[in-house]
Amino acid sequence: MAIWQFHIYLIPQKSLLNKYGQVPTQLVVDKDGWSDYIQNADLDAEPDFEDALTVHWWLDLNINLDNILPLLKTFGDIQRWTQNTDGLRSFGDTDTNDISVCFNATTKIVEEISCRLDLRQLDKGFIDKVLSLATQFECLLMDRQGRLYQPSIVALFDTIKLSNANRFVGDPEQFLNDLSKGIVAPE
Repeated sequence: MAIWQFHIYLIPQKSLLNKYGQVPTQLVVDKDGWSDYIQNADLDAEPDFEDALTVHWWLDLNINLDNILPLLKTFGDIQRWTQNTDGLRSFGDTDTNDISVCFNATTKIVEEISCRLDLRQLDKGFIDKVLSLATQFECLLMDRQGRLYQPSIVALFDTIKLSNANRFVGDPEQFLNDLSKGIVAPE
């Protein structure tokens, strides 16, 4: 992920209701757990903790990859490096805007959908497709901090304003200085 990209996860509301009995406004992202996992674990193994990024939110919808691929292909060409990767397909451009689907390699059931937006030059068509996809599957959007919000342009832009990607695009030098001083925390 490039520093100028804003990462979005699509979280089905049905899964949130099944897990919590209500739709929360924020989910926990275990930054310490991820730090330990990245530094010490076998990255081929699943993390041994649960947070918003380890739950396979899409399983409750029971959607086969083949049924959603036509929609995902509208976001751009498949990224070649994912064509033969077990459990992952990405569409679009890795440096700008892309969308990714994680799925069970055996059953082909979708487990996660996420995308990245290039904040250096917003692509309204790409954003509209993301919001449409989220609405079609009754999803909320989630940022890397675990904040949940409606799939609307206003809510998306309000959340983008809080991101490191936005801070970087607005003033790269100041952002990097703040990051090096610990004023800004990595996402």
